[in-house]
Amino acid sequence: MSAENNYDDLAAKLDAHAEATKNDTTEGGEKKSVESQASTLVAFVRDRCRLVHDENGEVYAVENGTGEVRNIERKAFKTWLHAEFYTETKKAARSQSVAKALTTLAGIGLHDGEAAEVHIRCAQLGGGYVIDLGEPGKSRAIVVRPGGWTVTEHHGVMFTRPESMKALPEPTGGGTLDADEGAGAAYRSAGLSGGCYSPRARQRHRQGQIRLSVASHLG
Repeated sequence: MSAENNYDDLAAKLDAHAEATKNDTTEGGEKKSVESQASTLVAFVRDRCRLVHDENGEVYAVENGTGEVRNIERKAFKTWLHAEFYTETKKAARSQSVAKALTTLAGIGLHDGEAAEVHIRCAQLGGGYVIDLGEPGKSRAIVVRPGGWTVTEHHGVMFTRPESMKALPEPTGGGTLDADEGAGAAYRSAGLSGGCYSPRARQRHRQGQIRLSVASHLG
């Protein structure tokens, strides 16, 4: 074999080795980048939220300031995370990084987060009820007690909101749940006459085992 052929063979082998090394470096760099951003996302969430878990092992992020409660596995939380992260950093969160971050956050929430009761729309509190108004960016609710009601953000109840949940209008005195229009109709369509329930109590709610009537208090 001539020296020229030996050179060509060696050059071809070197080129192949360089290409393989390049691919390995690219894949390794991509993996490190995903892991780095995942760690950044975990820190980002923990700086802005408190992690809790319910009795079913579902983990929720309670946003500082607004008090909004989001299940970390649901679309609402992922949408919030993508939007907030981009707003703060001007960088898009990769789907792989988000997936890794959620796994870590779930572990933290289960092992380090406090146990909490999380409700949907309505909850019993003492001798009355608390009804989530469902306003985006807020945690205001109606606290209904015998003889009256008030609207406040300081009610001490955690509410999570399914994607399909709509905001309720703020009630005004003199209304009725029997009205066909306005706040009365909105409250009836929201199912407030049907019951208060947590995620665990959905089946009991559908079976009609929990009943709530607030008409006499909201009137």
